[in-house]
Amino acid sequence: METKFAAGLILLITVLSASTISLAEITAPPAARQNAPVQAAGSRALSQVEKEFAFNWNDYSTIPAAKARIAKTEGFLNAIQDFSHLNAQDTAALGKLYYKLGTYYTHVTRESDLAIHKLQLADAFLTTKQDKAWNNNHLAYAYEQKYAASGNASDRENALRYANKVITQLYSNAKNREVAFAYCVKGLVMNDAREFPLAEMHFKTALDIYESMPGGKDDQYARAKNRLAHIILDQNGRDKLAVAMLEQLKQYWMDKKNIGSDPYAARNFISLGQAYLKTGRIKAAQNEFDRAVRIYEKVYGANNPLLAKPYQLLAETYKNQGRLKQAALYEKRAAAL
Repeated sequence: METKFAAGLILLITVLSASTISLAEITAPPAARQNAPVQAAGSRALSQVEKEFAFNWNDYSTIPAAKARIAKTEGFLNAIQDFSHLNAQDTAALGKLYYKLGTYYTHVTRESDLAIHKLQLADAFLTTKQDKAWNNNHLAYAYEQKYAASGNASDRENALRYANKVITQLYSNAKNREVAFAYCVKGLVMNDAREFPLAEMHFKTALDIYESMPGGKDDQYARAKNRLAHIILDQNGRDKLAVAMLEQLKQYWMDKKNIGSDPYAARNFISLGQAYLKTGRIKAAQNEFDRAVRIYEKVYGANNPLLAKPYQLLAETYKNQGRLKQAALYEKRAAAL
C-alpha cells in the first residue's frame, strides 16, 4: 500500500508541475470558494463525503442536491492540510470527488478555470481507464468552453489534446460512450472555430458510435444530435433539415416525464426556437424560448448568466412582433446577467 501511495504522490507532483499548480495549492481554496464553511478534516472519511456529493453530470435531477452541498464539500477539502495520511479507499474517493466537482463546474456553473483545476487534481488519483477517459473528456470540454469564450489557440489545442487522448490512447479503435463524447467535444471545438464541415463530421462520427451501441439512443445521443442540427442550421440552405431534426428531438424530450426541470431538454427548445426564428415562424419561436426559460429559471435561478441567451432571443421575437415594451424588458434582463 505504501508503494502505491508513493507512486500516486509522485504522479500527483508530476501532474501539478506540468499544470503549474503547486502541491500547496491543493488545499488552498479557489477565490470563488474562500468563504465556504470549513469542517474539521477528520470528522468524516473522504469516502463518505464523496458519496454524499452525488452529482452526476448526465442526470439533471442531481443538480439541486449538489448545489446544496457544494459549499460544505469544498469546505471539507479546504480543511485537509495533509494528504499523507490517506488510505487507499480515501485516495480513490478523493479522485472521484475532484472529478465530480470538476464536472459540476463544467456542466452547471460553467466555471471552466475552476473545473480544470479540479479535474487536473482528479487525474493524479484516478486509476481505472474508464475514470481516466471521462476525466480527460471533461478536461477537453472545460477547455472547449474556455476556447469558445476566449478564442485563444492554446485553449483549442488543450481541448483537442485531451479529446484525442481518449480516442487514440485510452480507447484506440473502440466504439463506446467515452469515445463518442470525445468526438462531440472535437465537434464543439470545430464549431467554435466556425469550421462547420469538420464540426459536422465529428458529430456524425459520435452519432454513428451511439447508434451502434445497445441502448445508445439515449439522452447523450439526443444532446449530440441537437448540436449537429444546430451546426446544420448555421449553414445557409439547410434550414429544412435542421428544423426536421430538432422537431424530432423535441418529441423525444416531450415523451419523457418530468422535463420541467431538465436543462438538456431546454437546450433543444432553444435550438428549435432559433430554427423557427430563422425561418420566420416567430410565434412558434417565442413558445419554445418561453418553455426553455421556465426550465432554466427553475434549475439555475433567474439571475444565472445562462439565461442571458434565451432572454436575448425572446427580446428578438418580441421585436419581430412589434412588441417593443416586452422586447426592452428581456433585453434589460439579459444585460443584467
